[in-house]
Amino acid sequence: MPKEWSIVRANDGVIPISDFIDDDTETDLPSGNDGLIMIVDEQAFVLSGISDGPVRMRTADHAERPATGGLEEWDDVVEVSLPAPHGQLKIFSGGLTQGEEILLSHAGPGWYRLRVHARGRDLQRDKVTGDPSEEYLIASWPVERWTPSAILHATSQAGRA
Repeated sequence: MPKEWSIVRANDGVIPISDFIDDDTETDLPSGNDGLIMIVDEQAFVLSGISDGPVRMRTADHAERPATGGLEEWDDVVEVSLPAPHGQLKIFSGGLTQGEEILLSHAGPGWYRLRVHARGRDLQRDKVTGDPSEEYLIASWPVERWTPSAILHATSQAGRA
């Protein structure tokens, strides 16, 4: 079941997700960019349509991979795997308006699969805004190991750029 909506700030067109992996942790996670999620140095960056401003975000914790129904309600849907060696895989956005961190690694340390849903990224592309026009849902569940990213649905111009 998805949690309540939060307001998160996109800065420079990204919303970071990380467990702050230290130098002693080696995962050899490949870097990549699928139009919605960019992976760099074991961190994920959700690519927003806006340059800077608030977006609506909610999360959903799952014990296992959820069904894929309802993808057509979203412009883009992508799955990625990320490590959470400290069990602290979080959405970091210097602008969480509710003053809370959003934890994605609900089952503690290990690997997680994230399914990121996005809509509205084309509405105010590359603009600075004060009103949230984009919405994101991030479903997370623990997995045994890394698996390649998967694009499940892609219709936005922001994703194609």
